[in-house]
Amino acid sequence: FAALFAAEMVLRMAVQGVVLGQPGDDETVGPYLRDGWNQLDAFIVVVSVVSLFPFARDYAALRLFRTLRAFRPLRLVHRLPELRIVVNALLRSIPKVFTMLFLFLFFLLIGAILGVSQFGGKFTRCVDGDGELV
Repeated sequence: FAALFAAEMVLRMAVQGVVLGQPGDDETVGPYLRDGWNQLDAFIVVVSVVSLFPFARDYAALRLFRTLRAFRPLRLVHRLPELRIVVNALLRSIPKVFTMLFLFLFFLLIGAILGVSQFGGKFTRCVDGDGELV
């Protein structure tokens, strides 16, 4: 599959231009590497092709980049505008999610501090109803 993806990338670069070039009539097709999705696509393809070479198996850094092949399904996002809208909305919501996570952790910290101040040392022994140690 890496060869097919590489061939597609090379053909699209030949048609659209690599970095320099003019946008098309509909202003949606421009140079290949000017689009962020195409940059991600090209990075995944390059990592896939490099990982096929025998010398790449010896380098730990390249083994790490091989795990990035899991992003191949994101290539589909480039072809389906509806899916691109969903992914872009998810990416834009990440800062708000981190804000809510920080707020949750802050309240959790307050609860932990109150719990330690109220119950700290109270549960170090067990006593029954008569006050006898169990």
